Amino acid sequence: MRKRWISTLAIGAALSVFLAGGAAAHKPTIIKESNLPMFLNGSFNPTKLPKKLAPVHLTLIGSELPVGPAALKEAIFEIDKNVAFNAKGLAVCRPRLPELAIALDPCKKTRVGKGEMEFEIELPETPPFTEKSHMVAYNGGKPGGVRTIFAVGYLPNPISATVVIRIEVTKIDHGRYGTKLVATIPSIAGSGSMKKFQLELFRRFTYRGKRRSYLLARCTDGKLQVGWKAVFADGSDFVESFKRPCTPQP
Repeated sequence: MRKRWISTLAIGAALSVFLAGGAAAHKPTIIKESNLPMFLNGSFNPTKLPKKLAPVHLTLIGSELPVGPAALKEAIFEIDKNVAFNAKGLAVCRPRLPELAIALDPCKKTRVGKGEMEFEIELPETPPFTEKSHMVAYNGGKPGGVRTIFAVGYLPNPISATVVIRIEVTKIDHGRYGTKLVATIPSIAGSGSMKKFQLELFRRFTYRGKRRSYLLARCTDGKLQVGWKAVFADGSDFVESFKRPCTPQP
């Protein structure tokens, strides 16, 4: 497999402050590959965290991704070992695909996040066009023994497609990293390519009378780190990582 190592990558961030209803942003990451800039962002919120695990929000963003033959096939994230996923006691979404497409949202109680997705579509005898959709992330439990998130969106006419991105969450022991997320990006209408995604993971819920959080983090040394690998349909990839400062709190 041909590797594309981006040595000049300058990682930035986009912070979404959900509880306050506002947003703040750092300078975005710009990756220049074949004169085609890509933008990558990632952040944790809040940045002031105790040395014990506490609720946190994680945002991952990719935009202006290559389309066509070099479409994004997999997005792989390795998350800092000071971040933990906790779905114990949270309801599990296991409906069939047609059930996911209905407006009543049968998996509402299993939501673990939200986001946006954008695809570039090319149909026979028509110029390429863009389709956008909101995205909802659901706790998929452990089918096959692997913790899973289903990120679901709906593309309107003329595509009329339900898009399901399967994200597998596994524990790893890889230096700074303790959790891996592998998102498999489906093809759309045979020639659709993901151009942009934004995924925000967060959820508070109650289990056995106690308030819990789907995502937790702690700050032990003033930083949290994420490794990123993008795998494209032509077999190429690029690998990088970014660090986010955090402030230890009593």
